[in-house]
Amino acid sequence: VPNAAGPATARPESEARQLMQRATEILERSGSKRESMDSASELANRAVGLDSTDEEVLGPAARIDAWMIYMGYDRSAERRQQAQQRAARAMALAPDSHAARWARAVVFAFADGSPAMLIEGERILRSLAAESGNKSVFTDLGTVLRDENKFGEAAVVFERADDPASAGWNYLSAHRIDDARRMALALPRRPDALNLRIAIEWWGAEDLT
Repeated sequence: VPNAAGPATARPESEARQLMQRATEILERSGSKRESMDSASELANRAVGLDSTDEEVLGPAARIDAWMIYMGYDRSAERRQQAQQRAARAMALAPDSHAARWARAVVFAFADGSPAMLIEGERILRSLAAESGNKSVFTDLGTVLRDENKFGEAAVVFERADDPASAGWNYLSAHRIDDARRMALALPRRPDALNLRIAIEWWGAEDLT
């Protein structure tokens, strides 16, 4: 799960922004585990409660909502509406800002998730990735491409995000065995690396040792 901080604006670092930064740090450190997502969501709600007029607070909060939906932790109508409202409010406040556009893309792709919204989310994320080079944007874009079954493209994007595990699995799904092997060898010796290596061997690849 990506970090919610986009390019900084000139607005002073408020308490609300500090809370949101803590939320994104939790996500970056712990990924999409339920407990971490719940903590990040709680901090995001506190931040919005302090300042609901800052797109740098509303945008990341909307993205956290969208990830809660996407991961299946909270698919309630209330959560979906909250994600949409926060993203829309961020866009109304600063339609050209990185944070607002990122929120809109992620809500389209992960809170809605229909084929049309995946395409629109992909379009916005491609633009943001080209502008900023933010690895967390690449993570979101790779996830969208994977969900669209564009496995080869997704793998390349996950490499840009410094996520060799996701890149490896997507290369494997695209039947690019040599690239999948390369990613497996780049991983530390941990369970996900072993699982990827086993899967590559199952697909008939050469031994990785």
